[in-house]
Amino acid sequence: MDLLFLDGSNDLYLSVVQLLEPQLAENAIVVADLSLGDPHHIRYREHVNDPRHGYLTVEIPIDAGVLVSSRSPMNTPVGAD
Repeated sequence: MDLLFLDGSNDLYLSVVQLLEPQLAENAIVVADLSLGDPHHIRYREHVNDPRHGYLTVEIPIDAGVLVSSRSPMNTPVGAD
């Protein structure tokens, strides 16, 4: 999978990304459209900003934010699939 676009209920983003991580292609892009007033985006944001998970993430400041993340072998910790 080269591109994953998350735009729905923020409480599902982390579960969906964790489920699909093994299917992400090298240098895949994950885009998450966060919802204002939904506190569930905090768990997802923490996950993709934690270097242990192998993502390089930038935020586009639109509403609650749009996170654009790349997960590649250079970013992925040793032993992670």
